[in-house]
Amino acid sequence: MLARLESGAFRLRRALLCVGLILVSSGVQACAGNTIEEDMPRVQESVAKTIQEVLKEHTDEWMAVPAVIGLAVGDCEGEACIKVLVLEISPEIARTIPSTAGGFPVQLQLTGEIRARDTTRLPKPDSRG
Repeated sequence: MLARLESGAFRLRRALLCVGLILVSSGVQACAGNTIEEDMPRVQESVAKTIQEVLKEHTDEWMAVPAVIGLAVGDCEGEACIKVLVLEISPEIARTIPSTAGGFPVQLQLTGEIRARDTTRLPKPDSRG
């Protein structure tokens, strides 16, 4: 009779252990699925840089390229983009400036020379106003 009780207790422990392992493994799989599907977008958002941060990161490098006269945040077909203002578009500039940076499109924009306005020829402001 003792042998039967021991074998019954052993079977019960083994069955409980199996059920426990199944529950734990199901919980781990469920957590892993939630982490990947639900938490990944939040992780990507916290890692992603703003367009201003990307522009600041590349300003010194791109402004050192001959014929680049300015950088700006602009609109390219309804999407925020970085505009690189250039005197001329050459193969060297096209090779040096990437088409994307930090996930944002980069567009070369031919502007020609930009100069400060001569303010000495402007009329004096009206002091009555």
